[in-house]
Amino acid sequence: MRIAADVASSEPAEPGREVRCPGMGEHRSRKENMELGIPVAEEKWAEVLAM
Repeated sequence: MRIAADVASSEPAEPGREVRCPGMGEHRSRKENMELGIPVAEEKWAEVLAM
């Protein structure tokens, strides 16, 4: 995790952009889904409930 923290604190090549390393997006999505639930389109959820 230290390497990821070092990478994230690096200066981005393009100002205003985030410096990322592989897996950061998935980690963020998982954390968000665990806290808020998994987003599902209402029409798809209705299909699931109709099964």
